[in-house]
Amino acid sequence: MSTGHDSRSDRARIAELDPEISKLEGSLRILRSERDIIKKRLDRYPFLFMTRSHDADCARIANIDAEISKLEGLLRILRPERDIIWERLDQYPVLTLPNEIVSEIFLKFIPVYPLCPWMIGIHSPSHLMRICRQWRDIAQSTPQLWRAISASTPNMQEETAQRYVRLVKTWLIRSGSCPLSIQLGYHAIPSYKEDIMEAILPHTSRWEYITLLYIALPHVDSFPLLRQLNITFQTPVFTIRDAPRLRTATLWNQCDYASKFLP
Repeated sequence: MSTGHDSRSDRARIAELDPEISKLEGSLRILRSERDIIKKRLDRYPFLFMTRSHDADCARIANIDAEISKLEGLLRILRPERDIIWERLDQYPVLTLPNEIVSEIFLKFIPVYPLCPWMIGIHSPSHLMRICRQWRDIAQSTPQLWRAISASTPNMQEETAQRYVRLVKTWLIRSGSCPLSIQLGYHAIPSYKEDIMEAILPHTSRWEYITLLYIALPHVDSFPLLRQLNITFQTPVFTIRDAPRLRTATLWNQCDYASKFLP
């Protein structure tokens, strides 16, 4: 049986192989598409036979075939290596535990709800999915892992901000029908706030714990599960009419408006 060190080495190797294989597969798709286009052109215009254009196309096809052969050879080496490593990772003793037990262990890995875990890094539930295929499947099928979402980092670059938007969408899908704890913070990129709100608005019926920092609360008729509301804003845009379970509301910067804002 492999040691803990072997497990880490295997996971590191998988992390190297996955993008390398994906890159090779992408290159293959591009080359095959180019080859098909050239072949169709040659079949469509047979009268170009023995012209410079025909010769150039034939030469390019020969080069493409050689490149494809080379890439396919590399994939024949890398794919089996990856499969062998995955098989080895799937044999660790912890993987003999029932999925339900592993799922409960995973929930101990993250902060107690409604506290939000990190969305990126070794403390994120996403990190569990990098251990082995079985853990990845269990994590994806454990909606409680993904129900607390925090995207309140204010100083992100635009590329990182868009990554967070994609993560929020993914976590919302994985959270299934679970009630949600959401923390959203101010960001200097206007499109970030718009994209984030567009992602979470379809799930307002599941909002349970909400923190919004300088992000306008959308106009929604009902918040059936909302228990706790924490908002920092400049000007509230409407009154919350229906939040039957709301027990705690903290409003910053507009305390005088509380009686009008709350139901």
